[in-house]
Amino acid sequence: MSPTPLRLLALVLLLAPRTASAWEVKDAMNPGNGHIELALGYGASVKFESGGGSHEIAVVSPRFGVFLSDPLDEGGALEGVPEMLFQWNYFQEFSPHTRVLLGICPLWRYNFFTWNRIVPFVDAGAGLAYCDFGTPDEGGNWGFQLQGGVGCHFFVGESVALMVECRFHHFSNAHIYTPNIGVNDIIGALGVSFFY
Repeated sequence: MSPTPLRLLALVLLLAPRTASAWEVKDAMNPGNGHIELALGYGASVKFESGGGSHEIAVVSPRFGVFLSDPLDEGGALEGVPEMLFQWNYFQEFSPHTRVLLGICPLWRYNFFTWNRIVPFVDAGAGLAYCDFGTPDEGGNWGFQLQGGVGCHFFVGESVALMVECRFHHFSNAHIYTPNIGVNDIIGALGVSFFY
């Protein structure tokens, strides 16, 4: 099988040597620096108990963040920097019904400095949401969201990165209403990030 241009480009980006004059990914993530990210994705429901419906959703999640410290564990296997993000969620269900979830959620993220221009991350957060998915999952519209995920930034310039992520998202009403089966989704997303 012959290498495709996309594979060759990926190989060049991965193996690009660092030079004294080259920019460093760490420079984009200095303490106090900001970060704007837009994630677009697809999600499908998973069930952990009987009942509840199946959902397919389109996801739009703009995020705004700030880096909190100098790199931790410098030179170690976990070298990276923590970040606090604020995320808006817009989930548009398109199957089996047309319904919506709107939410806000602070996220804590840890960015790992591992390779030249590739920065994996792990994040988690909890927030509030309005959801009209209704029965059989939820008896009311207001509730709480929990989420966590893993992903990776692929820097294509000093302040721009492409992003890919996979996250678990849970919405339920904490028994404020009946029923409270909850909506659980696995979401895959692509995005772009700008660092300033």
